Amino acid sequence: MLPFSLGVSLLLHPLKNESRQLMLLLLFGTCILFFLNYLYFMEDYDFYVPLHSFHAAIDFAIFPSIFLYMKSIIHPGIDLRKKLYHFLPMVLMLVVASYIFYVYAGKKDLIFFLEHNRLGHSFAGYQFHVLKVARMIHLLLVLIQGIVYSIAFNLTPRHYN
Repeated sequence: MLPFSLGVSLLLHPLKNESRQLMLLLLFGTCILFFLNYLYFMEDYDFYVPLHSFHAAIDFAIFPSIFLYMKSIIHPGIDLRKKLYHFLPMVLMLVVASYIFYVYAGKKDLIFFLEHNRLGHSFAGYQFHVLKVARMIHLLLVLIQGIVYSIAFNLTPRHYN
């Protein structure tokens, strides 16, 4: 609820600049991520499954958004449109996840996987192993992205003055 209310306050604030707009996008993205996590853990799969690939992809937007927000504050004249390549992993994950979840696995098997994966269920079918490996690769890539952007966060202030 907090990211949403902070986003609304930024949206209603009279001062508009790129940094604030980026923070607004980040706050609403975080709000959507929290909501999708809620749907997943509440096992509302009828509503969640069509959004599952979006959920996998939006994880890759959080670190670049924070980094670009920080860059836009430190370097006010920066053209953020030239920095959109930071969001390519998100777009790539959306495409790959959409294929794996909806074309390769299908809704019925995806729901079965989501229902049983958290419980440590051992799956018999090959496609369930593909889903499990895809989940592990996704988590590993989010971790790597977090490490890379953490290093970038620490290096950016050196160029500040």
